[in-house]
Amino acid sequence: MISKGRETKETMSDKDFVITVRLFHYAKEIEKRLAIVDEMKGVEKMETKYAALNWMLGEIAADYSETLDYYRTLSEKEQCDYQYFSLLDEEEYNSLEGMLSAILNMQGEEKSWYWEKKHHDHCMAEVNMYYLVCRLRGELMGCYRLLESVGRRPEQPICWPRREDKTQMPQPTQKASKQENLDHICVDRKTAGKLYKALGRNGVEWLADDIEETTFINRLTLPPTGEKILLFNTNQVNYVTKNVLFAGKKRMSPDDWNLIMRIFDAKKGKIMDVNRRDKTPQNYEKFRELMGI
Repeated sequence: MISKGRETKETMSDKDFVITVRLFHYAKEIEKRLAIVDEMKGVEKMETKYAALNWMLGEIAADYSETLDYYRTLSEKEQCDYQYFSLLDEEEYNSLEGMLSAILNMQGEEKSWYWEKKHHDHCMAEVNMYYLVCRLRGELMGCYRLLESVGRRPEQPICWPRREDKTQMPQPTQKASKQENLDHICVDRKTAGKLYKALGRNGVEWLADDIEETTFINRLTLPPTGEKILLFNTNQVNYVTKNVLFAGKKRMSPDDWNLIMRIFDAKKGKIMDVNRRDKTPQNYEKFRELMGI
């Protein structure tokens, strides 16, 4: 947590003001596109949502790739500090819709104290821009997984240009490389919270670490920082992977398992062998009941 003494109020620079205005613009445009998509149905709805949100992500990333790359390099503790500094409630932070509503409710307050606050020389709008992108990417990853499960894998990868080539966006004809789409688990924060509760419940007790729910969710849904989620054995990691995190995927790739190994560890068994540890773990019935699978 950041103490009040570490927060400083400074005059908003022209750059900070521009970022704040752009943040409002992006939030409004995303909300507008979601409203259009909500009127559609079936696979067409999901494909349209993916294309619309991916285009918006490409716009933001092209404009602010260096800023966003900075936040992606932060440690877990630094990420938590910035999350607190964003002043978003947990409900607002945990969903794309909640973030959009929170941001747009501040429209017209571009020069207020709220947006002027600084943390390590980064204004409020810049911090919230990063977390908006995280939620946007999370929504896209969910769309990608659903479309892939019905044989409609998008041809265009999720947009995130490299820093040295931020003006060149992926074209619709480009095939999505596996590694480009594997920088965090394709699960929304609500499901991640449900998984946290199930793993720690009596009758399951697979979670081997005293970890807070928010920390667990961040480790699961944000790009890996080196800090891992610890279960008691690799059979449990394998079971959670196949039945929750990659449920519906007929065959997992080496890149899929590599991502799991970057996010999970186990007290018993070598995590490097997790893909082969497919013995059904004890208490799996209770786990399935709690997860509704």
